[in-house]
Amino acid sequence: MELQNAFEQFMNDKHWAKLTRVKYRSKLGKLIDRYGKTEVSDITPAMLFDLFDEWGKTLAEASLAAQRSCVVALFSYCEGQGWCVDNPAKRIKRYQQKPAIIQLPPVGDVEAVLAMCRTWSTSDCAQRRRDACLVFLAATSAKRRGEIMNLRLSATKRSLTCPVGEGVYAVPTTGKTGPTTMIYNEDGAVMLRHWLSIRPVVPTDALWITVREDSNHYGQAIGQRVMQVARERLCKAAGVPTFTYQQLRRLKATQVGREFGVDIAAEVLGHSPSSGSAVVRDYYYNPSIEMSYKAIRETAM
Repeated sequence: MELQNAFEQFMNDKHWAKLTRVKYRSKLGKLIDRYGKTEVSDITPAMLFDLFDEWGKTLAEASLAAQRSCVVALFSYCEGQGWCVDNPAKRIKRYQQKPAIIQLPPVGDVEAVLAMCRTWSTSDCAQRRRDACLVFLAATSAKRRGEIMNLRLSATKRSLTCPVGEGVYAVPTTGKTGPTTMIYNEDGAVMLRHWLSIRPVVPTDALWITVREDSNHYGQAIGQRVMQVARERLCKAAGVPTFTYQQLRRLKATQVGREFGVDIAAEVLGHSPSSGSAVVRDYYYNPSIEMSYKAIRETAM
């Protein structure tokens, strides 16, 4: 039995929920692409180790844990059908299912950086305008670093002319989970217009480009290093300790979760409707824990 055929039987053997089917196809897609024509009985643990070593370069431990559980489930099914003697996926090391706790940056520090963003956004320096805009959008939209970095010029211009509500704008982008939408407010729109008014006209649709004329990469799309340096420069200029984009994302999730609930926080972060609330509780904001802190502070005995 070839792995591709085994996978299709695995998917059709039960009446999976739609989102469960999407999850398995997404998580197991690369495995099937690589070994789909291989007999299940010929799949070795070493072959799976190679795949997980590659995934480990781009995925966090929690994501690797999810990948492992799907691969184990597939080969457990194959073992039960007699297509392999034992389950090679069980030899894959177990990954930490929950990421390390990310400490929230002080709200005052983030406000100081946002104030510096506003100052830099009207600077004569194109690099400062660019950095101010991208850090401001990251802090206020709660999108991932890659989703901010992958914004396109044409889509951003269109979004500025077509608000989806009063003072609310939406622009499509992509990231590690695929297509998504960045929602931003009027302040973000002002930042973007300041940046676009000074952005050099170059033949690329990337929103963020290198603007140093003495650079070999002038006019080209920025990379992750520029995203990192922009954040560090603004924190230094604001006189606060450096925080990460993930900390900004977690802070936004906490603020939204406290005021509007974890379901809305999951929507803001771009998590799936089926599991998003659990993800927010586990990895970003736990309302039960927050309420317990409040209870301790506000009860007399």
